[in-house]
Amino acid sequence: MEALRLDEYITEDGIYISNEKLKKFRNMRVEIIILPLEENKEEKKFMKFAGILKENESLKILEDIEDCRKIDEENW
Repeated sequence: MEALRLDEYITEDGIYISNEKLKKFRNMRVEIIILPLEENKEEKKFMKFAGILKENESLKILEDIEDCRKIDEENW
């Protein structure tokens, strides 16, 4: 059995599925099921691999960011 998976937002106008994606289902009876995706699903995967910064490392990064904000573009 073939399937078509879309990761799209449904707008006020609905959802657009191109004819190219639907070609393989031409002249077939199909069932369409729409399931809402959990918005935080990808965020959880990312955080799983993000790792942990030590306090002194995070403070150093914050200091570096602040230093970058102080750079005068003319002197860059």
